[in-house]
Formats: sequence, C-alpha cells, structure tokens
Amino acid sequence: MNRYLKQSLIGNYKEKAFYRLNGNLKKEAESLFERMLLEFNHKKPCFELVIKSCIFQIFSMLSRESDKKEDERKSKLMEFHRANIMKAVDYIDINYRKKITLAEVSKITMMSSTYFAEIFKEITGRTFTEYINYLRIQNAIELMKDRRISLKEIAENIGLKDPAYFSRVFKKQMGVSPEKYRNMFF
Repeated sequence: MNRYLKQSLIGNYKEKAFYRLNGNLKKEAESLFERMLLEFNHKKPCFELVIKSCIFQIFSMLSRESDKKEDERKSKLMEFHRANIMKAVDYIDINYRKKITLAEVSKITMMSSTYFAEIFKEITGRTFTEYINYLRIQNAIELMKDRRISLKEIAENIGLKDPAYFSRVFKKQMGVSPEKYRNMFF
C-alpha cells in the first residue's frame, strides 16, 4: 500500500501532492470517507479490508485527477511553444536545400537543442531529421515529374549531395527506390 501511495501522490510529479476535488468527485470522496468511518466504528468482520479498498478508490480518484491536470499543463505548454516551432518549420521549409542543423534551428526558438527536439516532435509528429527528409522527398517527387532532370540533379537540388544517401532516404520513406518510383508514376 505504501508503494501505491508514493506512486499515486508523488510518482513522476514534481509538484506538491495537494488536490482539490470538486463536484461529483468531492461527493464521491466524502462518501468513501463516511464509509471508512462507519466501518471503523462498527468493526464488522473484514472492516480493515473495506477501509483499504476505500483508500485505494480515493487515491485512484486523486491519481486520475492529477493525470488530467498534467495533461492540461502539457497542453498549455504546447500552445505556448507552437508559435516558436512554427517559426522553425518556416525556416526549414525555406532552407531545406541547405545543410540545416538542430542547433541552428533551435536557436531560432531560443530553446536548447534537446528541449527543441522534444517539443518539435510533440507538435509536428516527426523528429527534426524525419521532418527535413520528408520535406526533401516530397520536393523530390515534384521534381521527378520532369524527366529531363536526372535523379542526381534532384538529389542535389533538395540538399542531399550523395545520390546513394538520397536513394536510401527515398526508399525508407516511399518503400521503393527513386528510379522505380519515377518509372511507376511518371
């Protein structure tokens, strides 16, 4: 029980273990406390078990409420960072043909590289590298429509100087090599 209480009250939360229950949750908690008091006063067989059960129900309620508050806090934090991440995305969209580093882009947002990478993935759904490669491959597909442009030129145009690396990135994202893709669709 002590282990459960520590996880419920402290867990991964850095804030103080103080909760305010409102509405139905407050009524439900009060009802459980009244039941514990009755059980304790009457001391019927297995009363300790009933009291422990009530305690676990209360801590489950508190844990769920805490998770809800944590989700709300994260949501507000994401909204706060969304504008900065969108600045970074705009920068990447304009400069994807160049060699772009995580450190360079994170400076735009005034975040550390590690924190930027975490927030970037949370907001965009892709890692920094995945996003750049996705953007490059989407632009490569547009360029493939013009058969006069060689795959080597396409690779250079999208910022991947090594044609072999371009082919690996393309195949990883699209499931087939650039040559095969071009022959299938253009």
